[in-house]
Amino acid sequence: MRETDVVDEERKQDFTQIFHRANVGFLLYNAQGAVIYANQFLESLSGFAPSDLIGSGFFELVLKPEAAQAQLQKVLGVFKEPVPEFDLTIKRRSGENIDINVTVTLFESEIGSHALLVLQNISNRKAFERVIESSFDKFIQTTIELDAALKKIKEQSKKLAEYKSKIQNELTIAGSVQQAIIPQSFPSNEWVEIWGVSNPCSELGGDYIDVFQLDRNRLGLLIADVSGHGVHAALITAMAKVYFGSYARLYNDPAHVLARVNADLEKIFRGTGFYMSAVYSVLDLDRLTIRTATAGHENPLCYDPLTHQLTPIGNLEGGAILGSLEPGEVRFVSETNQLTEGCTLVYFTDGIPEARGPENEFFGDERLHNYIKQNHYLASREFVQGLLAATDAFYRGAEPNDDRTLLVLQVLKSPAGASSRNEIRELFNAGQGLLDRQRYSDAIQVFEKILAIDPQSFRAHYFIGRAYLHLKDFPRSEAHLRTVTELNPEYYQGFYQLGIVLYNQTKFEDAREVWRLLKDKAGDYKKLNFYLTLAEDRLSRTN
Repeated sequence: MRETDVVDEERKQDFTQIFHRANVGFLLYNAQGAVIYANQFLESLSGFAPSDLIGSGFFELVLKPEAAQAQLQKVLGVFKEPVPEFDLTIKRRSGENIDINVTVTLFESEIGSHALLVLQNISNRKAFERVIESSFDKFIQTTIELDAALKKIKEQSKKLAEYKSKIQNELTIAGSVQQAIIPQSFPSNEWVEIWGVSNPCSELGGDYIDVFQLDRNRLGLLIADVSGHGVHAALITAMAKVYFGSYARLYNDPAHVLARVNADLEKIFRGTGFYMSAVYSVLDLDRLTIRTATAGHENPLCYDPLTHQLTPIGNLEGGAILGSLEPGEVRFVSETNQLTEGCTLVYFTDGIPEARGPENEFFGDERLHNYIKQNHYLASREFVQGLLAATDAFYRGAEPNDDRTLLVLQVLKSPAGASSRNEIRELFNAGQGLLDRQRYSDAIQVFEKILAIDPQSFRAHYFIGRAYLHLKDFPRSEAHLRTVTELNPEYYQGFYQLGIVLYNQTKFEDAREVWRLLKDKAGDYKKLNFYLTLAEDRLSRTN
């Protein structure tokens, strides 16, 4: 018996157990509307055993006939066009009504087209989390039992040989299911272009990318890397899609999204040694800013063709890997970066710089940086394909040692337009020069020209506020600086200067509140504690 036969059987057993014991329901329909696979969780969800569902149906057992037919037609519609997820109230075998969420995915395999339904109980989220934790503990215990069983399986080579083709087919289907959760297309428009690819080093990988359309002008960008590869990594990436997809639409701050995902994963990973690194960003197309938080992952890199600089974005101190520490022991921090027209952002997993050649040499950061600088002008799709080809060539025929995943965003032009962008840049240079020469009235006129082109320019408002402060026109200065804090709540200098203006108007309580807000955001920014003490002293005198 060949060693590969044993490994394939182990993978088959792992895969079957994982999907049979998963904490969500899985139903697999063929194009004729018949159920060909149902996992064990469906029995706890609906009261019907998998054997009750195979060959018949699910909706027929939990809904009235007319409603069942309508829901089945909705599911089968995925063979013609994508079907959005939907919520549904079903009646369990016991007669109890529960609410579920249904996600429908179409994928193609060697045996034809199938519709995969993922069903989740949304009536009791706490119960759902306990089921996941319990299921994962059972999975770990099952893995230990399988390790012992392999010793006996090695003595049954003839039987394993008969299963080989079947196992490979099931692994192919599993790989197709996993790839179905990776986006195959990405949102692009006249302002930005996005492309990404995740190449696993085996049938089932542990890398994951996603892009979320949060609203008209905001996109969420995610890249994640699960420890290890294989069945457990595939399961965790599926869980990550559920968690991030939910929290990304609940919280605007990437740090809050990572904190909630960490809290959920820590309950499941506790004591197992598994973990996940991730980077999550929110791109604001109107302001052309990107806000990023990291969790034990390499910071994305941004290349600016105007300065020819390649710099990391986000908080450089990073954050703990997800699932490794309890919520009270870890803090995630977001940082906002201003993007410029023509810049290229590259998100990557460690499978790129740590690609290892036959002589045990790493691809390395230097090769990665050089590729970005030399090829930033390529379209995002060509850029991704070229970098993957470069790492493939570096292997020189050897097997990849890790998954390789990339997500690339290119800023085609700013929302203000390319010509306007150049004009704005020139006006900023002129206005700052006038400020340096203390020609404050002239500087105000220049920055007001910028606002005529781009009324949302918080930096123009900031410099006008600074100029009016020097001219001691405190009311006008206050108006512009308040606009700064509204347009960009993360621009600390706006809060700092606003507090000074309020203090000069003897609005000591207002100044104290603004500086307190800034302290919560940035700590002792520019000796902020000193100014807070001054405000407190003034208030105590007036009282």
